[in-house]
Amino acid sequence: MKILIAGTGALGMLFAAYLSEEHEVQLFGFSKNVDFINNNGIKVLTPHGTKNYKNVRAFSNPKSIENEKFDLLITVVKSFATKDYYDALESVRTNISYALSFQNGIKKEEELINFIGKDRAISSACTIGATFTDKGVVNYTSPGSIWLSLYEKTNSSTKFLEDLSQTFADINFPANIESDPYGLVWNKLVFYSAGAAVGCLTLLPYHMIWSSNSLCKVFLDALKEGKVIAESEGIKLFDMKGLEVISLTTSLSEDEATEILNGKAKQLETKNLKDLRVSMSVDILRQKKTELEFTLGELYHRGVKNKLITPVIHTSYHVVKGLEELYLNKERNFLYKYRLI
Repeated sequence: MKILIAGTGALGMLFAAYLSEEHEVQLFGFSKNVDFINNNGIKVLTPHGTKNYKNVRAFSNPKSIENEKFDLLITVVKSFATKDYYDALESVRTNISYALSFQNGIKKEEELINFIGKDRAISSACTIGATFTDKGVVNYTSPGSIWLSLYEKTNSSTKFLEDLSQTFADINFPANIESDPYGLVWNKLVFYSAGAAVGCLTLLPYHMIWSSNSLCKVFLDALKEGKVIAESEGIKLFDMKGLEVISLTTSLSEDEATEILNGKAKQLETKNLKDLRVSMSVDILRQKKTELEFTLGELYHRGVKNKLITPVIHTSYHVVKGLEELYLNKERNFLYKYRLI
């Protein structure tokens, strides 16, 4: 398979590195990482050690691939940068057979369909995580899973999806094929936003959040609010392995749901994933622009539109918005100055 990946951040580099062992992979980005990748390869740190992958070609000028054809485009840029990337890749759009986005939020799907067409768009969600170390090494922080679905099914697209699922499985990225492309991305949005609601306010990793019964309650309240918002938009959510929105909010009592989350915390500790955080909290710690408006903000604004009462989502949205406004626009280092981190 010939694969084009848009985004030279940690997650894009992780996918490029792993897929490059069996497939031809090219990585497109605007950052300084392009030269770094071409000169040094991609180093990935896992609990088993560090490995350098040198089969990936990175580029920043799409004209260099105008005559090439790709089986798949994977988009892994920050949600607020999507338009810039798709605009840059417009000249090669017709050379791409299928495309998917592992970004956060649900607007990513609308942008994907507008770019590639509904017949070639693959709905997807991903909980695999990666960050950079201070030496430019990709730290594979979360093993996670992948979910895939089609907006328009044909014999050829169904076969491609099955092959793609196996491609991810071959690199130990478990992939699940779902029947509902809309519910799939909404499930991820609701679960991610519940984590962001607690994680961005406490700046704690998941294992600590889910170890506290009090914080579990806040997480579950945010999850319930997200479910109500999704249903108000006509979306039917369903349980996905690792993202059990229905079980945690409907099927189980609060005590039973808390026990499940406590169990998730213990699993993270056992796997030594004690620094696994929601990505927005990592952005806050690094005083970077977050994906607030594409995640918590998406739910908040839809809740307001539909006149729903969502106290956890309402409060967390405004607190994160206020923090971001302060460190981006007014007092860059106030989190450190006042010893908040």
